[in-house]
Amino acid sequence: MSTTITFGRRSLVTGALALAALGVTGAYLLGTAHRAPASTPTVYALPAANQSSNAMPGITVTGVGTVNGTPDTLTLALTVTQTRADVSTALNAASASMNAVTASLNAHGVASADLKTTGAQVQPNYTSSGGINGYTATESLTGTLRDLKTAGSAITAAATAGGNATRIDGVSLDIQHDSALMTQARNAAYADAKAKAQQYADAAGEALGKPTQVTETVNSPTPIDYRAYASAQAPAAAPVPINPGTAQVSVTVTVVFAAS
Repeated sequence: MSTTITFGRRSLVTGALALAALGVTGAYLLGTAHRAPASTPTVYALPAANQSSNAMPGITVTGVGTVNGTPDTLTLALTVTQTRADVSTALNAASASMNAVTASLNAHGVASADLKTTGAQVQPNYTSSGGINGYTATESLTGTLRDLKTAGSAITAAATAGGNATRIDGVSLDIQHDSALMTQARNAAYADAKAKAQQYADAAGEALGKPTQVTETVNSPTPIDYRAYASAQAPAAAPVPINPGTAQVSVTVTVVFAAS
């Protein structure tokens, strides 16, 4: 996401108008045939304002600020699959498994507002000769777990509730409450940009002025993905181990400074 802030600056351009006065005086002498030559015209002009400047138009630099933080949110993706002889039975069985998973997550503190259905489908199964041999129903769910201390137990309980029909597709860790980290990253990014601009201004023998434009790009932290959990169900007796580690919040700013 990019944000641009421009500080307005009013420019005044002054020009000079040239005023010309031309006086021509002809003298005729009465009673003689001699005529005096016309006087030389004289032009008066106001000096024009100097519109050129040797000042630099500005210094444009980019600064980066990066801050490490601890993830506070886990996103769980799971699927239940049931195979039955007909469509209705397969779909009902998959729904029953998903309801059990959802109830388990609710019981472990996951709010219903943090659970979202992400897929549902029923597909026929075919024999080697091309005939239909039952149907497979699949339902998918994504849940946001906001308490990492109990997240491992919640995942294990959900997998147990869904039974062998449950497949954990993966979990990812992210930073949701990052406002304080964003403030630190912005301050660091601007300080980095200003230090670079000051270096260029000193090298050019110019005085660094105020910023006239700031453009911000926020690099959201990349969720830490644990796909290893997708290949096996967690044992019912052992909570899935959750190690939050660290994640980065990064801000990039492009700043234009005036120079004189």
